[in-house]
Amino acid sequence: MDTSLTLIALGYAGFTKDHPDINNTINYLLNSCSEKLTWGISPDQRKIPDCDDTAVTTVALRNMGVQKEKLEPAIDWLFKMQSFDGGWSAYTRNNRKIKHYSTNLEDPTFLLKDPCTADVTGHVLHAMGKMGYTINHPRIQKAIRFLKEDQMRFGLSMADGVYVIPMAQAVSCGA
Repeated sequence: MDTSLTLIALGYAGFTKDHPDINNTINYLLNSCSEKLTWGISPDQRKIPDCDDTAVTTVALRNMGVQKEKLEPAIDWLFKMQSFDGGWSAYTRNNRKIKHYSTNLEDPTFLLKDPCTADVTGHVLHAMGKMGYTINHPRIQKAIRFLKEDQMRFGLSMADGVYVIPMAQAVSCGA
């Protein structure tokens, strides 16, 4: 995701796909995805796609002019990964009530402990917006309901018991 976030920042700084390093980065991202056009936490993790990385990479590539049609498989997969409560988690769906405290991918129970979070949901909504989906879409409305229900009284959401400012940024971009 770091490469994608950097590409987004460079785009906002005025760099375009015409710059050779930006073009190389776009090609790197397109070549590091799975067959289903999803991304994992690293190119070595292609077999373990991740909603967060897929969403952020979709945003980065759309910002750099990659055609919507090329990225539709990523959005289709993200829609399939939406949980019953409207949110998204990194790797699984429908684990809302389970809180995880380990980020160890080698832990065999890791994927069983993957609740929906506001930051992943925000990143996915950001990608959906870049692909032309609006608040009128029923799945987007469901995600917004999830965010409202997940929000704390003072405006932030929680992730593993910690209030996270970057989470608020992800939600703001997606909202």
